[in-house]
Amino acid sequence: MHVWILKDGESLPTLPESKPMRVWLLGRALASRSHTVTWWTSEFSHQRKRRALDPGTYPVEPGLTLHVLPGKGYTTSVSLRRIAHHRSLARSFVQAATQLPVPDLIVAAFPIPELVAAATQLANTWRVPVVVDIRDVWPDALFSRLRPRTAALARLGMAPVYWRLRSSFKNATALTAVSEGYLRWGLQLAERAERKTDAVFYLGCPDQPRDDVALSTAASQFQPFAGRALVTYVGSFGRSYDLSTVVEAAGRLWRKGHRDIQFAIAGDGKEAATLRAMASGSPNITFTGWISGADAAALLRLSSIGVVPCSSAPHTLPNKLFEYMAFGLSIVSSLNGEAAELIRKHEIGRSYAVGDSEGLAAHIAELTSSPDTLARQRNRSRTLYEERFRAEDIYARYAAHLEQFAAR
Repeated sequence: MHVWILKDGESLPTLPESKPMRVWLLGRALASRSHTVTWWTSEFSHQRKRRALDPGTYPVEPGLTLHVLPGKGYTTSVSLRRIAHHRSLARSFVQAATQLPVPDLIVAAFPIPELVAAATQLANTWRVPVVVDIRDVWPDALFSRLRPRTAALARLGMAPVYWRLRSSFKNATALTAVSEGYLRWGLQLAERAERKTDAVFYLGCPDQPRDDVALSTAASQFQPFAGRALVTYVGSFGRSYDLSTVVEAAGRLWRKGHRDIQFAIAGDGKEAATLRAMASGSPNITFTGWISGADAAALLRLSSIGVVPCSSAPHTLPNKLFEYMAFGLSIVSSLNGEAAELIRKHEIGRSYAVGDSEGLAAHIAELTSSPDTLARQRNRSRTLYEERFRAEDIYARYAAHLEQFAAR
């Protein structure tokens, strides 16, 4: 079958620093089963906030093609300019899609409501199945930081948006999601009960090579950390990540005399200068800037603890949670809901509240002072990954799930 997947904002596979994420992994799994996949996206890189490709088609792997559309771009993730970008992208998609042969199946990633609406409308017109893949609870996520009364008023003002989303979700053949909580949210919005065709497929993480020469070479830049317990964050410096609390926790540990703990913060973003200034009195923090996938793997292989300082909506299960598991790290996280329960139930780390630098510092000090506890958590983390969160297994199941719709 020929499958279209609509997703903007994911790392573009034609860029050298990109690593396979959900669409790429799903496309690869479908292609391995002799299907052809077209991934629709824009010319704009969400990670770097700049134009990255010219519009056109680009082969990614055998069976997987990138179809790049024009896009306005934006400088801030939460902005009217980004909404304009998505609306323009949806118009470009419809214009291009109607000139091509009809696909056998469409998968539309949410939260880009404009693309989801365009996908469901075209699919219903063409009488082909369409699956909405829920990765965020937008716009609910915007209200999580507001006071209850303010959030209620904001939700009332967004009533037209919710009406359009409800229509798109109702018109979808099936809903998939990256967590149980997100699927429940989507079903509630669609005002229907769960069907056998609805399913959860976690983000997961590709398995990591254990003895790779490139990793060994890349690891050399992190050798100064040898002999210390390495606490690591790898990711962007976006609004969803409370990195100032991590910097404050590191400062607390340094002032209390914990010289055996080192923090590595890998990534970049608009808050980089502010975070570096905050860390000026803490020699136990190293900012690496943007690093390649091989360097990130080398850094994580040297690490003992992975920090997930996330301030997202409940039931969020981000990529880095599974990436840390793949490297067998103990996880210290501010995620709540499904992620906090996962960490507690399987004893793979600790949870703290967003903004609680004292609690974060205490967890890290406790774990690094108890090597046996830390080792047990790390072993459980890797075992849980192997049993449930290997991307190769998840996306093989996802591809098989999608095949049933075309078979009908």
